[in-house]
Amino acid sequence: MYNNRLLTADQAPKSWKDLADPKWKNQLIIRYPLASGSMRSLYSALIYQYYKKDNSPQAGYDFLKKVDANTKEYSNQSTVMFQSIAKGEGTVSTWALPDIQTQIEKNMPFSIVMPSDGSPVITDCIGIVAGAKNLAGAKAFVEYINSVDNAVEQAVKFNRMPTNADAIAKCPAWMREPFKVMDVDWNLLANKQNEWLKYWEENIRGAEKVQP
Repeated sequence: MYNNRLLTADQAPKSWKDLADPKWKNQLIIRYPLASGSMRSLYSALIYQYYKKDNSPQAGYDFLKKVDANTKEYSNQSTVMFQSIAKGEGTVSTWALPDIQTQIEKNMPFSIVMPSDGSPVITDCIGIVAGAKNLAGAKAFVEYINSVDNAVEQAVKFNRMPTNADAIAKCPAWMREPFKVMDVDWNLLANKQNEWLKYWEENIRGAEKVQP
């Protein structure tokens, strides 16, 4: 996402790799990854794009070091991040698509970029606990949550994107915009995420800002 009062669509970054370009020095306002499930997933997914090539996260670390050099601030809350971008303290950020859309509907000066190199897609799931005491009620609840009518209601009222193909056709137009899905091995990330983000926190975050 970017502040559309300060950048045009042509000027805005088009890919994740663009965020490492020195021209974005002090222009990135990022939600602090270790405090956000969404950002933890994003940062580990970005590292994985390099890891899958040679079974090493080092190139991913090198990429995130360049992004860190361009990052003016890591916000502890998404609200602060949104306000900082809106006020022009930075011009570019990354966040979950439905939440950015909600901010746009609140008249925040944001525009969305669908990265050309793909975006990780996180699917919220629901299931019935084994041994549920009220199995019939649990099944009825799951069927209601996954119904077309409920999916459309969640999409219209809360910008929650459904996976139900029958519901998508009845949802807001922005949910039907095409985008590239990033290739992510979520099982591997579940095993590697803590290790990778610990390294980021201890060796990358703010490294270039520390005076010798």
